[in-house]
Amino acid sequence: AIKFGADSITIHLREDRRHIKDDDLKKLSKTKIPLNLEIACNYKMLKIALNTNPKFVCLVPEKREELTTEGGLAVIGHEDRLADMLGPLKEAGIRLSLFIEANEADIDSAKRIGADIVELGIPYSDPLADGPVIQASAFRALEQQTTPAKVMEMLTGLKDRLTMPVILFTYTNPLLNRGPERFFAEAAAAGAGCR
Repeated sequence: AIKFGADSITIHLREDRRHIKDDDLKKLSKTKIPLNLEIACNYKMLKIALNTNPKFVCLVPEKREELTTEGGLAVIGHEDRLADMLGPLKEAGIRLSLFIEANEADIDSAKRIGADIVELGIPYSDPLADGPVIQASAFRALEQQTTPAKVMEMLTGLKDRLTMPVILFTYTNPLLNRGPERFFAEAAAAGAGCR
């Protein structure tokens, strides 16, 4: 990654260690490139993050039965617990992001509790590649009309009052469906970056 000019490396240290292992984290934390450590929202993972001291930490929801993260954190109703996680990380000088569903209430709540960045999930499910859990999550999001167009519309409406960066997190298919130039132009106009 460093050899080819990456700005940072994002890794997800899951509680079950199915993506990377603790040794991988130790090795990567010694590199000169900034590290974005994605972790579950619990105190065991918080301790690991504080001991590793990455440049960024992203709190993500995590369920053992899922193959990969299937949706964003619910911020509404969990502000106190999330703020308890964010406090020690902020004190350590670590920039914080929350991976959340694309809705205005969770964005506002993330801002209130001190998130530096929000990552918004734009749903997509490939019936041939995804399992039933991810398909069900995408179906729920689509029932709520969480489409790329609706996310862009929502962000455009929030743009003047957003005080933190917004990253859009999606599959390639919605991006290709809209056309990369159009997707990135709409994201930039709405005040978001893409990952």
